Amino acid sequence: MFKDRSDAGKKLALKLLKYKGKNTVILSIPRGGVIVGYEIAKELNAKLSLIFSRKISAPLQPELAIGAIAEDGTLWLNEKIIKTLNISEEYIKMAMKEEMKKIEKMKKKYYRKDLNLSGKIVIITDDGVATGATIKAAAVFVKKQKPKKIILAFPVIPKDMISDLKVFSDEIIYLEAPLIFHAVGEFYENFEQVEDRKVLEILNKSI
Repeated sequence: MFKDRSDAGKKLALKLLKYKGKNTVILSIPRGGVIVGYEIAKELNAKLSLIFSRKISAPLQPELAIGAIAEDGTLWLNEKIIKTLNISEEYIKMAMKEEMKKIEKMKKKYYRKDLNLSGKIVIITDDGVATGATIKAAAVFVKKQKPKKIILAFPVIPKDMISDLKVFSDEIIYLEAPLIFHAVGEFYENFEQVEDRKVLEILNKSI
Protein backbone atom coordinates (compact mmCIF):
# COMPACT_ATOMS: atom_id res chain seq x y z
CA MET A 1 0.00 0.00 0.00
CA PHE A 2 1.40 3.38 -1.05
CA LYS A 3 0.56 6.60 0.81
CA ASP A 4 0.00 8.46 -2.47
CA ARG A 5 1.46 8.79 -5.98
CA SER A 6 4.40 10.84 -4.74
CA ASP A 7 5.33 8.11 -2.25
CA ALA A 8 5.04 5.47 -4.99
CA GLY A 9 7.22 7.53 -7.35
CA LYS A 10 9.97 7.97 -4.75
CA LYS A 11 10.03 4.23 -4.01
CA LEU A 12 10.00 3.32 -7.69
CA ALA A 13 12.85 5.76 -8.40
CA LEU A 14 15.11 3.79 -6.04
CA LYS A 15 14.77 0.74 -8.32
CA LEU A 16 15.81 2.85 -11.32
CA LEU A 17 19.00 4.42 -9.95
CA LYS A 18 21.19 2.50 -12.40
CA TYR A 19 19.81 4.82 -15.11
CA LYS A 20 20.90 8.03 -13.36
CA GLY A 21 23.16 10.12 -15.59
CA LYS A 22 22.67 7.73 -18.51
CA ASN A 23 20.93 10.05 -21.01
CA THR A 24 17.55 9.02 -19.64
CA VAL A 25 14.14 10.49 -20.44
CA ILE A 26 11.00 9.95 -18.35
CA LEU A 27 7.68 9.86 -20.21
CA SER A 28 4.58 9.98 -18.04
CA ILE A 29 1.00 9.20 -18.99
CA PRO A 30 -1.21 12.00 -17.63
CA ARG A 31 -2.68 12.65 -15.29
CA GLY A 32 -1.72 10.31 -12.41
CA GLY A 33 1.50 9.16 -14.04
CA VAL A 34 2.89 12.71 -14.00
CA ILE A 35 3.29 12.72 -10.20
CA VAL A 36 5.07 9.35 -10.29
CA GLY A 37 7.22 10.46 -13.23
CA TYR A 38 8.23 13.71 -11.55
CA GLU A 39 9.64 11.87 -8.52
CA ILE A 40 11.59 9.51 -10.79
CA ALA A 41 12.93 12.36 -12.95
CA LYS A 42 13.99 14.29 -9.84
CA GLU A 43 15.88 11.32 -8.37
CA LEU A 44 17.51 10.36 -11.68
CA ASN A 45 18.20 13.97 -12.68
CA ALA A 46 16.44 13.14 -15.95
CA LYS A 47 14.20 15.10 -18.29
CA LEU A 48 10.45 14.69 -17.80
CA SER A 49 7.87 14.87 -20.56
CA LEU A 50 4.41 13.53 -21.31
CA ILE A 51 3.21 10.78 -23.57
CA PHE A 52 -0.43 10.73 -24.63
CA SER A 53 -2.21 7.41 -25.03
CA ARG A 54 -5.92 6.67 -24.68
CA LYS A 55 -7.81 3.45 -24.11
CA ILE A 56 -10.38 2.33 -26.69
CA SER A 57 -13.30 0.76 -24.84
CA ALA A 58 -15.66 -2.00 -25.94
CA PRO A 59 -19.21 -0.95 -26.86
CA LEU A 60 -21.29 -0.39 -23.69
CA GLN A 61 -18.37 -1.62 -21.55
CA PRO A 62 -16.19 1.42 -20.72
CA GLU A 63 -13.88 -0.57 -18.42
CA LEU A 64 -13.06 -3.22 -21.03
CA ALA A 65 -10.18 -2.16 -23.29
CA ILE A 66 -10.18 -3.48 -26.85
CA GLY A 67 -7.09 -1.43 -27.63
CA ALA A 68 -5.49 1.98 -27.34
CA ILE A 69 -4.25 4.83 -29.50
CA ALA A 70 -1.15 6.97 -29.03
CA GLU A 71 -0.72 10.63 -29.89
CA ASP A 72 0.53 10.09 -33.45
CA GLY A 73 -2.28 7.66 -34.28
CA THR A 74 -0.26 4.55 -33.40
CA LEU A 75 -2.82 1.88 -32.70
CA TRP A 76 -2.66 -1.28 -30.63
CA LEU A 77 -5.69 -3.58 -30.81
CA ASN A 78 -6.60 -6.71 -28.87
CA GLU A 79 -7.69 -8.78 -31.84
CA LYS A 80 -8.83 -11.67 -29.64
CA ILE A 81 -11.38 -9.56 -27.73
CA ILE A 82 -12.48 -7.77 -30.91
CA LYS A 83 -13.16 -11.11 -32.60
CA THR A 84 -14.88 -12.60 -29.54
CA LEU A 85 -17.23 -9.62 -29.19
CA ASN A 86 -17.62 -9.26 -32.96
CA ILE A 87 -16.78 -5.56 -32.85
CA SER A 88 -17.05 -3.87 -36.22
CA GLU A 89 -14.28 -1.96 -37.99
CA GLU A 90 -16.68 0.98 -38.22
CA TYR A 91 -17.01 1.13 -34.42
CA ILE A 92 -13.21 1.00 -33.97
CA LYS A 93 -12.68 3.86 -36.44
CA MET A 94 -15.33 5.96 -34.68
CA ALA A 95 -13.82 5.24 -31.24
CA MET A 96 -10.33 6.08 -32.54
CA LYS A 97 -11.51 9.49 -33.75
CA GLU A 98 -13.12 10.24 -30.39
CA GLU A 99 -10.00 9.34 -28.43
CA MET A 100 -7.75 11.32 -30.79
CA LYS A 101 -9.93 14.38 -30.17
CA LYS A 102 -9.37 13.94 -26.42
CA ILE A 103 -5.62 13.58 -26.98
CA GLU A 104 -5.52 16.80 -29.01
CA LYS A 105 -7.35 18.63 -26.21
CA MET A 106 -4.85 17.37 -23.67
CA LYS A 107 -1.91 18.38 -25.85
CA LYS A 108 -3.27 21.92 -26.00
CA LYS A 109 -3.95 22.00 -22.27
CA TYR A 110 -0.56 20.83 -21.03
CA TYR A 111 2.77 22.35 -21.89
CA ARG A 112 5.09 19.67 -23.16
CA LYS A 113 8.61 19.92 -24.38
CA ASP A 114 9.01 17.51 -27.29
CA LEU A 115 12.17 15.50 -26.76
CA ASN A 116 14.34 13.68 -29.24
CA LEU A 117 14.15 10.05 -28.10
CA SER A 118 16.61 8.62 -30.62
CA GLY A 119 19.43 6.80 -28.83
CA LYS A 120 17.99 7.66 -25.39
CA ILE A 121 17.01 5.39 -22.52
CA VAL A 122 13.26 5.97 -22.25
CA ILE A 123 11.32 5.15 -19.09
CA ILE A 124 7.55 5.09 -19.61
CA THR A 125 5.61 5.33 -16.37
CA ASP A 126 2.13 5.60 -14.89
CA ASP A 127 0.64 5.28 -11.40
CA GLY A 128 -0.20 1.65 -12.16
CA VAL A 129 -1.37 -0.74 -14.86
CA ALA A 130 -4.93 -1.99 -15.19
CA THR A 131 -5.58 -3.25 -18.73
CA GLY A 132 -2.12 -2.44 -20.14
CA ALA A 133 -3.61 -1.16 -23.40
CA THR A 134 -2.46 2.47 -23.11
CA ILE A 135 1.05 1.33 -22.17
CA LYS A 136 1.27 -0.95 -25.22
CA ALA A 137 0.24 1.81 -27.65
CA ALA A 138 2.65 4.23 -25.94
CA ALA A 139 5.54 1.74 -26.16
CA VAL A 140 4.90 1.06 -29.87
CA PHE A 141 4.89 4.82 -30.49
CA VAL A 142 8.19 5.29 -28.63
CA LYS A 143 9.82 2.33 -30.41
CA LYS A 144 9.29 4.09 -33.76
CA GLN A 145 11.64 6.82 -32.55
CA LYS A 146 14.55 4.39 -32.17
CA PRO A 147 15.47 4.80 -28.50
CA LYS A 148 18.45 2.92 -27.09
CA LYS A 149 16.22 1.16 -24.57
CA ILE A 150 12.56 1.17 -23.45
CA ILE A 151 11.80 0.57 -19.77
CA LEU A 152 8.28 0.28 -18.39
CA ALA A 153 8.13 1.30 -14.73
CA PHE A 154 5.10 1.09 -12.43
CA PRO A 155 4.35 1.04 -8.72
CA VAL A 156 1.83 -1.76 -9.28
CA ILE A 157 1.01 -4.18 -12.09
CA PRO A 158 -1.12 -7.36 -12.18
CA LYS A 159 1.20 -10.38 -12.01
CA ASP A 160 -0.35 -12.00 -15.07
CA MET A 161 0.39 -8.93 -17.19
CA ILE A 162 4.16 -8.86 -16.75
CA SER A 163 4.92 -11.45 -19.44
CA ASP A 164 2.34 -9.80 -21.72
CA LEU A 165 4.18 -6.46 -21.56
CA LYS A 166 7.69 -7.90 -21.96
CA VAL A 167 7.42 -7.96 -25.75
CA PHE A 168 6.79 -4.19 -25.73
CA SER A 169 9.93 -3.24 -23.79
CA ASP A 170 13.50 -4.12 -22.90
CA GLU A 171 12.81 -4.17 -19.18
CA ILE A 172 9.89 -3.94 -16.73
CA ILE A 173 10.46 -2.45 -13.28
CA TYR A 174 7.72 -2.64 -10.65
CA LEU A 175 7.19 -2.59 -6.89
CA GLU A 176 4.08 -4.72 -6.48
CA ALA A 177 2.68 -7.48 -8.70
CA PRO A 178 -0.42 -8.88 -6.97
CA LEU A 179 -2.17 -12.05 -8.12
CA ILE A 180 -5.56 -10.57 -7.22
CA PHE A 181 -6.07 -7.20 -8.85
CA HIS A 182 -9.24 -5.15 -9.25
CA ALA A 183 -8.12 -1.53 -9.67
CA VAL A 184 -4.96 0.57 -9.34
CA GLY A 185 -6.54 2.76 -6.64
CA GLU A 186 -6.88 -0.09 -4.15
CA PHE A 187 -3.09 -0.03 -3.63
CA TYR A 188 -3.04 3.62 -2.53
CA GLU A 189 -4.20 5.17 0.73
CA ASN A 190 -4.79 8.43 -1.14
CA PHE A 191 -5.77 8.06 -4.80
CA GLU A 192 -7.60 11.33 -5.39
CA GLN A 193 -8.19 12.59 -8.89
CA VAL A 194 -5.29 14.63 -10.26
CA GLU A 195 -6.47 18.06 -11.40
CA ASP A 196 -5.13 19.84 -14.49
CA ARG A 197 -3.56 22.58 -12.35
CA LYS A 198 -1.52 19.92 -10.51
CA VAL A 199 -0.17 18.53 -13.79
CA LEU A 200 0.75 22.04 -14.99
CA GLU A 201 2.39 22.84 -11.65
CA ILE A 202 4.56 19.71 -11.87
CA LEU A 203 5.52 20.34 -15.49
CA ASN A 204 6.51 23.93 -14.65
CA LYS A 205 8.65 22.69 -11.73
CA SER A 206 10.39 20.15 -13.98
CA ILE A 207 11.41 22.60 -16.69
